[in-house]
Amino acid sequence: MMTIMFSASSAWLGLVVGVALLLEVAVLFVIGQRRDEAKRRPRSRQVPMLFCMGVMLATSGAARLRGWTGIGMTVVLGVGMVAAVATVVFAIRSLAARASAQRRATPPL
Repeated sequence: MMTIMFSASSAWLGLVVGVALLLEVAVLFVIGQRRDEAKRRPRSRQVPMLFCMGVMLATSGAARLRGWTGIGMTVVLGVGMVAAVATVVFAIRSLAARASAQRRATPPL
């Protein structure tokens, strides 16, 4: 009984966090479209990473709540794995861009 309750609550949490991340991406996208291209904020580099995390969490949570098994859950697992790898790639790219910007901003000694 406790295992079922924990599984359901973790699936709900994943779904809620995933949907919240996707909503954040939508808001950042709309705000980014309203601004001039030259004035883009560095936060726009994080949008793909947030999108991938949202897709990963929302699809896995929804599939677990629906009780999917077999080929459906295999597809969801594949989408989640691709999204997880893409999240790591985008996070590394964002960290590298931030480090590069800090190096350029630091005056030479």
